[in-house]
This record gives sequence, structure tokens and C-alpha cells, in this order.
Amino acid sequence: MADQSAQPECVVEELIAKTPKKVFRVVATDLDGTFLGENPRGSSDPNMPTEENREVFHDLVQKGVHVAMISGRSYFTTSMMMDHCGLDQYVISCHGATIYGPKGDAETRPLAKSWPLTPELRTAAAEVAESAGALLMLYTTTAILSCGRADQNLTFLNDQGEPSGEWWARVGEFPVPVDGHPVFEALPPRFKDLVRSSPLTPRSAHFESAEDLLAYVDANPSEEIFKALVVAEPARIASTLEVARERIPSQTGNVMGPFNSWIEIIHPDVNKAVAVRWLCDAVGTTMDHAITLGDGLNDLEMLREAGLGVAMANAVAEAKMAAQIVSQYANHESAVAKELKRLAKAGFLPR
Repeated sequence: MADQSAQPECVVEELIAKTPKKVFRVVATDLDGTFLGENPRGSSDPNMPTEENREVFHDLVQKGVHVAMISGRSYFTTSMMMDHCGLDQYVISCHGATIYGPKGDAETRPLAKSWPLTPELRTAAAEVAESAGALLMLYTTTAILSCGRADQNLTFLNDQGEPSGEWWARVGEFPVPVDGHPVFEALPPRFKDLVRSSPLTPRSAHFESAEDLLAYVDANPSEEIFKALVVAEPARIASTLEVARERIPSQTGNVMGPFNSWIEIIHPDVNKAVAVRWLCDAVGTTMDHAITLGDGLNDLEMLREAGLGVAMANAVAEAKMAAQIVSQYANHESAVAKELKRLAKAGFLPR
């Protein structure tokens, strides 16, 4: 069990020395706060991989290691990061609810396994959002469908002092149509420019009511929903989480959060560890031969259950406690690459 602070290099080396020797065959990394850190031009950008991380992943693939990117993001924006790295490996999105790959790109990568929300869980998520006066976002493979007070819930200031909607603008998951939609047109100019400059998920649609949204989903069964996201005023997010957990018991839905000003809901039988275990089975190995890397609360299960879990220096305390190794480096310092190189040098990855 790792200490909650970043471990000095000498301590990490001691932990590696004590770990039974094996060659790991799967490496699965979280994106935001872990694999992503800066863009190739060197300027700070939390939504792009570092060049060092890209190079290490290319090297691992060439040596026969199966790599995966696993995120709470939508399939499309997760897949864009794999495509940016020029790799055709597994893409796991919506906290593990969809597994795509390994061949292809964002447009052609096949769906290998999924855990969609049941109609009952979709309805429960809508009821939670409505009771909180919140914005509801439902994620399909290629679209984000929303209803509720988008104009209000996208402009609340989060704990970084920025409008909560800027997060989805930066990652390309803005929940309302761009240009012409009244919610979009009411946004501040800088906010609109940010949305326009982002590589957006192919389609978004905003509905007048939860009834209209759910009716659309019911009438289009091919558009399966893999994640529900409820965005509320930051001061109300804790109470919204409490309502969600009362309305959605653990056997019917996995309620996660709070993440700043929102909570997320996925199928009850899935988390990132479940997805990584499925991937290991698909490539002919076991969870004991997987390395997972992460920083957040949604990474706890995979950090704890993998053969080796590695937390970033910037990880939350719970992630550091779940991991076997805590890097002394943060995500923007290419911690993923540095720790994987260290493990390769020690013989835990092909050299």
C-alpha cells in the first residue's frame, strides 16, 4: 500500500525490487490528470498527451505490449487521443462502459464490449436532474443529448473560478449545438470562441424537457446510452449526489462523484477495473499482468486490482493509497513515460 505522498525515487526503486518478477503485457492509462499534460508545441494544455508519453506508448506497442486509454470521456474524445498518438489500440470510454478496438480510428474502430444504461436507469438519472434543477447529459457513441437549464448550469463558476461548461468545451463535449442555438448564442464571446476552437463530438442535441429527451432515446434504440451526467450548481452538487444515491441504489446504477459541479452515472456492473479485466482476457492474459496508471477517484478500482497500479504525484489521496507506486512526477511532467521506462529498465516490460 502506497503512502499518500509522492514517493522518492529510491523508495520506488525499493518497491520495484520487492515486486515478484514478471513481464507485464497490458498497460492501461487514464487520460486527464495522467496521460495528458501538454501539447507537442510545448505550451501548457491539459488536454493533449506529452510527447514523451506518446513515444513510450509507441515503443511498447512495437514490443508487443497491449496499451489502452481509459477515460470517463466520451468514446469520440477518448479515441481522438489514441488517434493523435498514431496508434490503433484499445479505447475504453465512459469509465469503462464502452470498449472499442483495437483496429481503426475514431470513425472505424469497432465496438468490442459495452454496458449501456437500462431504460430504468436513464429515467432515474433524468428524475435526479429534474429534482435538482440541473442539466442532464446523456452520452452515446457519437452524440451528447441534453435537457434542462443549460444556460444556467454551464455558466456557474467551479472551484477553479471558471464557468463549469468550459470543461466540456475544452475536451470537445459541449452539450448544445454550436452557432444558432439560443443557449450557445447567450454565452460570453470568449466562451463561444473556446467552443468553436475545440474538436467537438460529432453531434449534440438539446431537448426542451426530460420527457422529450427520453422519448427520443426510446424511439431510437440504436443510440444506446452509456453514461448520464448531471450538472448542478456547485453549492448543490453534494445534495444532488445524496439524492442520486438514494434514488439509484448500487445494484441498479454506479453513481460517481462529485466531480466539481457534476455527478456521473453508469451501469452498475462496470468500472475501469472491470473494463481492464475484460481487455486482459481478450488479449490472452490476466489482470495480474496489467499495469494501470491514474490520478482520480474513478481510477481507484483499476489501481487497486491490477498487477501494478501507479498513481501520479498530482493524484488524489485515495488514488495514492490504492496504488502500489506513487510517482514523484505529475502528469504534465510525463509521469506515465518516466514510470514505464523505470519498469522496463527493471525488467517488468519488454526492452
